[in-house]
Amino acid sequence: MGAVPDVFDHECKLGKLSFKFAGWNAFCHRVGSHRVCGSAFFFRITLDHEIMNSDSIAAVPAADNKEKSGRIFELDALRAIAALNLMLFHFTWVYSEKYGFTTDILYKYPYGKYGTQLFFMLSGLVNAMTLMRKQSASYYIQSRFIRILPPFLLVLGLNLLLVQMMPLRDHIQLSPAMIAANATLLPNLLGYECIEPVIWTLQIEIQFYVVLLLLFALGALRRPFWPIMGCLSFCLVFGYLSNQIDEALVGAKAYQGLQWLNAALIVEYFPLFALGMLIHQGYLEKNQWLKYGSGIAVAAMVYHGIETRDGSPVATLLLIGLLLACQFGKLPILRSKPLLFISGISYSLYLLHNNLGTVIIYYLNQMGISPLLCFILASGLVIIISAIAAYTIERPLGRIVRRVWATAGDWLKSRDVLARCRSVVSASRPTAKETSI
Repeated sequence: MGAVPDVFDHECKLGKLSFKFAGWNAFCHRVGSHRVCGSAFFFRITLDHEIMNSDSIAAVPAADNKEKSGRIFELDALRAIAALNLMLFHFTWVYSEKYGFTTDILYKYPYGKYGTQLFFMLSGLVNAMTLMRKQSASYYIQSRFIRILPPFLLVLGLNLLLVQMMPLRDHIQLSPAMIAANATLLPNLLGYECIEPVIWTLQIEIQFYVVLLLLFALGALRRPFWPIMGCLSFCLVFGYLSNQIDEALVGAKAYQGLQWLNAALIVEYFPLFALGMLIHQGYLEKNQWLKYGSGIAVAAMVYHGIETRDGSPVATLLLIGLLLACQFGKLPILRSKPLLFISGISYSLYLLHNNLGTVIIYYLNQMGISPLLCFILASGLVIIISAIAAYTIERPLGRIVRRVWATAGDWLKSRDVLARCRSVVSASRPTAKETSI
């Protein structure tokens, strides 16, 4: 694109990342110099070539780059919309209900659950697409581990500090067991509260990865329609039973065990992931859209037949339509540079926004700032901090972990460690003659 006018008054640098504040500028990106400029939040980020990786700038493409890269940028934009939806919900409705502003805020946004619903549907589509394209369970596990765990553990450390501040310290009581459970990414299954409340959705995501890998290992993703229908049938029966069964009838322990199993098998949320998987598969098999359209309808009905969050079927229908339109590239308006920028920092924004934003809002509000202005300032600050974290911590850390992982893999191959392990296992198995004896 063309040159960017230098209308910014102040600049501060943090390593290879520099922020220029003030003024208003059109959002743009120059591939040659790797410059990303944002108007929506009144700042510009300039990055050296060295700090970029394959994931980063793919999130900020030219509008006509879909065909060149094979990436569907509308899906990236949906991730940004879902993230902004959750931030709006947590900073207005949740803060008002859980902590309370000093004065009434003008509007409390109540639709955060639909951001979560969109996240799960999008995850089903993208993760099934990734696993089927790579055809490698080991690659998939590696990429998910590198993407999710290191930044999560760093943010967990930050949250241990944030929960010592108001208003969080009145609502979260830490213990070593609670911290250890949160470090596993599965605190709820282990019976503990999430230190960062939004992490419950990441736990569901991890459980879906396990289900997806199991389907892949069984070969069910080669022709996924009927395996998905089988899973949906199980969800319908098990979910209905777990919702309808009376604790007094089966006893407290049996009831708790049933509810734990319901959560462990992601019975309530698998239909949302299935929606994304079916949309993608229908896109691949366009001549089979009657079949996949029926499957999408079944998944939506199963979800609303067993879900416990009082979701709206109309909202689900609209989200399905939105996802379909994006999968087929029918909403080019969503290739907006601000949305794609937010998508590029969405994981850092997801991990950081809730507890960090809550603390920022609290202290701003205690200074006498109005709730609406608290929301605006906290949103801007959290986005800026998330951008800094994404470009100076999350992505460099990801590259370091990839190098360490690759080095460890090369070392194992050079020492024939895996081959030796396989030979030891083979040698320990009884022969046919020994078995017959």
